Amino acid sequence: MRLIKFTVKLTGLIFILLAIICNPYTIIKQPPSFVKFDNLLHIKIFIIFAELFLLSLGIIWFFKPERVISKIKYLNPLFLYRDKKKELTLLLFSCIVSLIILELFSRMLFANANRLPFMYSAEEMIYPALYNIRQNYTDEGVNILLLGGSVLFENAKFFKEMGRRHSINFYNAAYIAHTTLDSLYKYKYLTKNKLKFDYVIFYHGINDVRLNNIPSEFFQDDYSHYYYYKLINKTFKYNEPKSDLFLNSTMGYNFYNLFCRFYSLTRFRKMEFMPYDIPVPELTRYGDEIKSAKSFRKNLNKIIRMSKTNNAVLIVPYFAFRQAPDNAEMTNIWGNPKNVIKGIIRHNEIISEMQDRFVTINTEEISVDRAIFTDICHLTIQGQKKFGELIIKKLLFQRSSLSGKNASNSQTKRQ
Repeated sequence: MRLIKFTVKLTGLIFILLAIICNPYTIIKQPPSFVKFDNLLHIKIFIIFAELFLLSLGIIWFFKPERVISKIKYLNPLFLYRDKKKELTLLLFSCIVSLIILELFSRMLFANANRLPFMYSAEEMIYPALYNIRQNYTDEGVNILLLGGSVLFENAKFFKEMGRRHSINFYNAAYIAHTTLDSLYKYKYLTKNKLKFDYVIFYHGINDVRLNNIPSEFFQDDYSHYYYYKLINKTFKYNEPKSDLFLNSTMGYNFYNLFCRFYSLTRFRKMEFMPYDIPVPELTRYGDEIKSAKSFRKNLNKIIRMSKTNNAVLIVPYFAFRQAPDNAEMTNIWGNPKNVIKGIIRHNEIISEMQDRFVTINTEEISVDRAIFTDICHLTIQGQKKFGELIIKKLLFQRSSLSGKNASNSQTKRQ
């Protein structure tokens, strides 16, 4: 009995120590001031509640071990099942109903926040833009799909304005921090849903670089060493059964995202997983080896094949960047400045090596103009206009070239 009492008191002491250690001010690393981190307050509140629970539990176990022992004896599973079968059945039923209600409520809130229908798919939950593209899609006119990261995302408004002048429909699937893998999954989903695009603009070069900040033995070609992609890979690998229903539910998806953000901010993260947001300073040295080059090539290859299957003209501009950024701190979002530039150059080399398989756009005239950059790759309003005009010019030239070829082929057939 003494040994059991001592064990209970020791467990209570461990709970108290955990409550003291696990507070938001000791385990959360504040991100740099220039990074917008929306969920930080929610995570702190979540940790405080967990801390209070552990503290209450620890005090009871440490100061009233006899009461805890009697309760543990009373909670014997065999005793409970034999004498309280009805109560346990009711409890199980209540838990299932509660989970269903929570899922429906979470789905309603998520759908409202992202302008989605109540019955959205798991793919649209991850990439809400896919639903908007499907809803706004039309067969009339020239359809162009934008695949890329934040640079293309920020330029989408300019493209749409220019598109109205030239009877071109632009569909924006680009988004902040997205990589070539995100673009591959989005294009795969849209083609799976029978959406046809005349042109696909693929603009990538920097976001894949962030994935290099990890030792080579932990790097995964499908980027699953980054928590964000562990969930996405499960959802988009259609040839594999969706065994994890929890992660494909709205409640599960949001909980998983919250967990990833929390885990990436703690000091207890594992070496084999990358942080959710900013690379850890001690890991950025591993970014010198551009491990993402293989994945970049593989993802681009798949997009090339899909575009050919769907008779779309693939346009791949070289990634424009300021080679000597004034603010090195802004470059640290992706890793060590030297490694980031090295990674972009390597990705541009891959585009050059594969240029006979798609239409390229030389962005050198943008790269040399330092005044149009806000950091290493993002553009000012003037820069967005310059970049957009370069793309539109190439598109119009490509359209006229294709029209000329079609007219020539028709004439040949008649003769």
